[in-house]
Amino acid sequence: MESDVRAELEAILSSRGFANSPRLCRFFRFVVERSLAGDYESLKESIIGADVFDRASDYDPKAEPIVRTEARRLRAKIDQYYEERGPDAIVVVRILVPKGGYIAKFSAQEMPVRLQLPNLEVTPDTEPAPILSSVAAVVPAGLPRPAWRKSRAGILLFVACIGIFLAVKWFRADSSAFAPPATVPLTTFVGDEYGPSFSPDGRQVAFMWAGEDDANIDIYAMEVDGARALRRLTTNPARDEYPAWSPDGRWIAFRRGDNVLLISSFGGAERVVGTAIGTAVAWSPDSTEVLVPQRVSGGNVLVALSIATGTTRTLLGVEEKINTLHPFGISSDGALLVFTRLVLGGSRKSELPANLFVRHVDGGPSTNLTRSDATLRGWTWIPGTREVVLCSNQAGDFQLWRVDAQYPDRAPRVVEGAAAPCGFPTAAREQGDAGSRPSVTLAYERRDFVLNLRTFTIPAPGAALPVPERILASTRRDSHARFSPDGSKLAFVSNRSGAVEIWMAGSPGNNPSQLTAFGSGHRQLESPVWSPDGSEILFVAEKSGTRSFYVLPSAGGVLRQVMAAHPGDGHPEWSRDGRYLYFTSTRSGTWQIWKATYDKTAGKLELPTAPVTVNGGIDAHESADGRTLYFIKDWNVRDIWSVPTAVGSAEPEKLVMKGGAY
Repeated sequence: MESDVRAELEAILSSRGFANSPRLCRFFRFVVERSLAGDYESLKESIIGADVFDRASDYDPKAEPIVRTEARRLRAKIDQYYEERGPDAIVVVRILVPKGGYIAKFSAQEMPVRLQLPNLEVTPDTEPAPILSSVAAVVPAGLPRPAWRKSRAGILLFVACIGIFLAVKWFRADSSAFAPPATVPLTTFVGDEYGPSFSPDGRQVAFMWAGEDDANIDIYAMEVDGARALRRLTTNPARDEYPAWSPDGRWIAFRRGDNVLLISSFGGAERVVGTAIGTAVAWSPDSTEVLVPQRVSGGNVLVALSIATGTTRTLLGVEEKINTLHPFGISSDGALLVFTRLVLGGSRKSELPANLFVRHVDGGPSTNLTRSDATLRGWTWIPGTREVVLCSNQAGDFQLWRVDAQYPDRAPRVVEGAAAPCGFPTAAREQGDAGSRPSVTLAYERRDFVLNLRTFTIPAPGAALPVPERILASTRRDSHARFSPDGSKLAFVSNRSGAVEIWMAGSPGNNPSQLTAFGSGHRQLESPVWSPDGSEILFVAEKSGTRSFYVLPSAGGVLRQVMAAHPGDGHPEWSRDGRYLYFTSTRSGTWQIWKATYDKTAGKLELPTAPVTVNGGIDAHESADGRTLYFIKDWNVRDIWSVPTAVGSAEPEKLVMKGGAY
């Protein structure tokens, strides 16, 4: 990145605004060079005055504020430079000198590009009369999504949270031939992320999030491939909602109360362009207007609001009975307008049902596009086509459906491979390499149950109860956590990558990394346990009704299956010396505890001919001296029992604690 910063510095210094100002060039070069070197001590006002502006060593910045004066000029010149370059310029690194100091900031950038798409023909299976003939299209941004909020997650508590999922390379330009998408989580931050909107090239996504502290809902943006850091675009104490990326990539429109605002896709100054009601905002295909609902005498209308002048023109009058709580938008060729109407008196009681309607942008009758009287959770245009993807519960659960707006009498079709329940999709289109057909990427919300992990220090007798602290928080399920013997690491089970896998992190929850890659074929992974020396992690994997024990080196290496699959095996636990493994099994016909010898060199468990317990046992734990085994007999009867660890011991089992729990 340093070479990119230096190249950008030289480009700025050679520009028209800096070429005739050698002192300002000297100042800017000094600030950038010292910032790159990490020499922040030299970026104090008094030192800059002496080294850059040739002031005496006893120079008093308060008496002569030359550094502050020149810094204001410098910031203005930098802003002017980037403004003159225009939104379509390719900028690898952006250099800024934020107010409040003289340390330069370097932000890696990727300027959005306006993409021109070829003419796309939609060929239906039959030949009904189309609303409009197919014409060439320009890629639009994803449309905004209304959203809902749910509660936060706590220890050992399942809660409903919202994350954004990505269905990649959904279909090719020929919309009659498509493959089921590969669906993966796009965001797994703490709490709810919702309202996704793609940049026109599909490489970035903007969305709403309240941050890790759940303090305030703001607009964030991130690279789809995760190559660059998450960017927080807004910081206003009010709720910033419903982002919509402009088709030319320059702006993100969003709502703050009744105001409609614009902000650069790279952040910076905001500006209010008008007011609106409802919970959405969309763009015209040429990026000169935003679409918003407004209230007039007699009802609600949909208007196009000029971002340059603030003037409006009506697109849908009160007679269309537009639903202002759902998205609306114009097709990328500028020909069709889709909106929703509520179905009053419908049969569904949980949420108000609605239907999608389509009509010409220039007027004419509106046609019912869905006719299902189902509840909708958002929809989006597929860029470069006249197809719409919507989320509906018309078949029970909330699923993604695709419908052709050009042929509204055709029934919607399910988007195969997209996980349910879904909500508020957005779409982007990738042109692809030369000679290849373009592909479409979908992102959508998904409500999920979340299990997060918390830690606390066991208090001394009589001390106040501790407050658990959350670690490894995400909008996925993290469970079955175990600390390493030295307390420095944490092994756990998580589906944060899309499938349930074994993960490892530092004990504070930092730097989580995936250890296994079973994929979606394994229905369940559980019970990761560290060997006493911390060198291995043993866990249970279930597939097709059978359960197997695997061992994985904690430092990385070959995964080994150490015992043949059996449907009744589970709850493994190492002996204190690491030579044996206790586990629960129904191998003898009832739930008993078994003790197997572990051959680390061969990577195998050798089973005895009989279990350790006789009268039932589950969930075993060996005593510190390795001579006694503690266990319970029933998950619903929490009595604690003990038995000698030696298999076949004549000593009977003992009841240690009545009604205990551990």
